[in-house]
Amino acid sequence: MKKKKKMLLILSVLLVIGIAAYIILSGTGADEAGEIIVKETKPEEIQSIVLKTKGNTFTFVKEGGEWAYREDKTFPLNPAYTESLEKGVSQVKADRIIAENRLNEKEYGLDEPQSTVTAETRGGERFHIYIGDQNPVTSYYYICCDGDERIYSVSSTYAERFCRSILDMASLEVANGELNIADVRSINAECGEEKFSLQYLEDSSGVFYDKNVHWFVNEGGEYSASSERTAKELKDRLTTLSFEKCAAYRPTEEEIVQYGIDTPRASLEMRFLLDGSEEVMKIVIGKEITEENGEGDEKRFTYVYNVRRNAVYLDKSEDIAELLKLSADGMKSLQVCSAEFADLESAAFKTADVTHTVEIKHSEKKGKAAYVLNGWATEDERIWRILYDVTSMEADMLAAKDDVFFDVPTVGDLTVWLEKRDGTKIKAEYYNYDENFYLATVNGSGRFLVNRKYVEALMESIKAL
Repeated sequence: MKKKKKMLLILSVLLVIGIAAYIILSGTGADEAGEIIVKETKPEEIQSIVLKTKGNTFTFVKEGGEWAYREDKTFPLNPAYTESLEKGVSQVKADRIIAENRLNEKEYGLDEPQSTVTAETRGGERFHIYIGDQNPVTSYYYICCDGDERIYSVSSTYAERFCRSILDMASLEVANGELNIADVRSINAECGEEKFSLQYLEDSSGVFYDKNVHWFVNEGGEYSASSERTAKELKDRLTTLSFEKCAAYRPTEEEIVQYGIDTPRASLEMRFLLDGSEEVMKIVIGKEITEENGEGDEKRFTYVYNVRRNAVYLDKSEDIAELLKLSADGMKSLQVCSAEFADLESAAFKTADVTHTVEIKHSEKKGKAAYVLNGWATEDERIWRILYDVTSMEADMLAAKDDVFFDVPTVGDLTVWLEKRDGTKIKAEYYNYDENFYLATVNGSGRFLVNRKYVEALMESIKAL
């Protein structure tokens, strides 16, 4: 029993000491609990904000309704940060009053504030906010303002926006605003041994048989069809990158080496039109690092240099992984024949067993047509089904560039000839490749690996005509 009483006495003493420490540290002798508006100004009236913190001075001015960093207007300033600054100076909101005067301001770190904020309105009014020490118990900061002798406590969320470094102010988005795919001209990629360009060609007649295709993969002057969808997906992947933090602005040569930017694992460059002028956005992917969170868990991050913003960022390696895997083949269209039924004028099919020729007489009704099959008029809808299967046939993948399949003369199991209304001629040949695929070529080129069951079903349909 005596031991229990002794323990209770010790706990009571510790509780009293804790409460006393809290009162001393937070200065609750003059508390007024509740939200207190210390100073209020209309946000649109704020014209400039100057921060003096950690030996640095940052000046932000509003130009045409937008905030700019006066010391370096090329700095990639985060709009969300300046919005936070504007909100903070337009409404100085305190948690409680700590002291009615500043006689003991040294106790609160206000004799040498860690940050001094100067705001100026359009009317020329200027006022200051002083950020003092942080209370180690409550995590709140002490502040005071011009024209008010009282000392207040404010939340860390409010105070710490005024105590940032230049890197904390940088935008973490790779690009501001949306970019329409119609404005993109090319995306150049170097990923390991892969080097290619995804290009938009307004006039593609010199490189491809289908003039309606405008996006191509260019490998040293060799063009392969891609698609607008593929280009848009890559554009979106690049422009929606959002980094974890900024590691360096205007990196030095030593930092370029330190972050692996001098020996990149990959680089991607996108050229696009902005207000009629061509602009370039380029990112360089550097080395990967591992960081611990203090609990034994490890996270992997990758350095990424945004050339346009002249800043190096850290991003989660998992967000960068897909960009490191980019390949030219992965950007190419898997559609075997680039054609649509509505554009066809005639077709022919040849298997080991049969040969058919088809003339197409289109109707005004979409998808409807009459045919001349081997010289005989017919409206057999099976022909439409066959032509649909031919024009919509897609490969699962492309065969390897160094595939030795054609080193031995090979005869195709199925040949399809298509002629479009504009005179374009297409010849697709399907070769028995292995137990899973047929290899298809179009006009003598291509490495399309098509699922066997689709090709075999097509050949059966042709034989059944």
